[in-house]
Amino acid sequence: MGWLPTNTLLGDLELEEVFVEYDGPRLFTCRSRTDQKFIAGWAEEGVDRDLWLYVPVSTGRLSAVRSGGINLRDAYLRPEGFLYVATLYHQGDEPDTVVPIRPTDVLDDWLPASDFALNLDTPTAEPALDPENLERLAVQEGRTRLDVQVHLPDYYRTEAPTRAIGLVLVALQGVLENFGALELLEEPPQAGALPIDVTSALASNVLALSAASFVLGIAATDGQDLFGESPFSKAVERLVTMAADAADSETVAQEVLQLKPRGARSYSRLIRQLAETKGDVTLNAGSPQFGKRTAKLTAEKLDRLSQLLDAAIEQEPTEIRGRMTLVAADSEHMRFGLRDVESDVLYQGKVSAAALPEVSRATIHDEYEVILTEVALDEAATGQTKFTYTLEQLSHMVDGSSPQSAPELPAAPSSAPTGDDTP
Repeated sequence: MGWLPTNTLLGDLELEEVFVEYDGPRLFTCRSRTDQKFIAGWAEEGVDRDLWLYVPVSTGRLSAVRSGGINLRDAYLRPEGFLYVATLYHQGDEPDTVVPIRPTDVLDDWLPASDFALNLDTPTAEPALDPENLERLAVQEGRTRLDVQVHLPDYYRTEAPTRAIGLVLVALQGVLENFGALELLEEPPQAGALPIDVTSALASNVLALSAASFVLGIAATDGQDLFGESPFSKAVERLVTMAADAADSETVAQEVLQLKPRGARSYSRLIRQLAETKGDVTLNAGSPQFGKRTAKLTAEKLDRLSQLLDAAIEQEPTEIRGRMTLVAADSEHMRFGLRDVESDVLYQGKVSAAALPEVSRATIHDEYEVILTEVALDEAATGQTKFTYTLEQLSHMVDGSSPQSAPELPAAPSSAPTGDDTP
């Protein structure tokens, strides 16, 4: 007995992929000479013959079934076209027969369980380039390329959650810009927007999505300059080299120092976003400058690296002391506005519970000895760092005048380090 009907309306069939085997194939795909594909499943065993269900499938339907997007039972009960029952006799004394039937005529005993799904890796995009071909293409194009391969658990097709991948892309661009700033500027700004010449030099384009299991391919918007230099290339090389390092506390601590606070926070944000995918990640880079680089990060290593980065970057709030003029106070909402006497910088933010009694008795426009705490906050959506300020102490009132009612908090100048929680 064979598993493929012969001399029937299905034509000449060729076995392709076997999914379930028991004393021979029991669930498999086959193809006709006209390239029509079928999913064939063993339906019933008889004394002298077996029954099989054959359902024609398109490429898209086969990918969905193979990857678990459509379970096998639904593939039979909701076919794209006809459904066939094939009768194959054991001895070959009688010819094979194939009869088209309606899904409603399929017996329940012929069907697999309702929760049976294949869940096989099924690329639905072009395969990702290996490091050698990525390097070759980068040299041909004269620009650095970077592929971020994310092997997502429970995803068997070339698909990924839009939000998760979007956050990875934003974090990735933030890392490249901050790493590039370390190459281009002697003292990169640790807050606010990066200079336009930095962001322009580190601009990248999304090239393609490919399979392995899910790959984000990006490349420098501009190629190398006349001297063969590229800040984008150096940023990518630094990123992949760091990611490939052993995730131990001493190595991470040294890297954090080299990156400076802003670069370290952006790198930590990217690793955290990759770790939150819960999958293994591979970074493949190709460049005319450095050739090829690869970093493989398992889900476990990503979690560990994220924890090490958090520990290395975590700092106590920065303390700011100075003589300042009280320009606004709101005891009810616990808000303050203070202007530094020497630098003329305006600070705005929250009043701590400990400082609240002092603020409630304070006088607007008088000078005080002030203690503030500053905390840096990263915005994942923009890759920017903002600062919040808390008034911890207000003392040494200049005169004994009675407190005045506080005016509305004035708008801070664009250059002032205003807290991002200003009302």
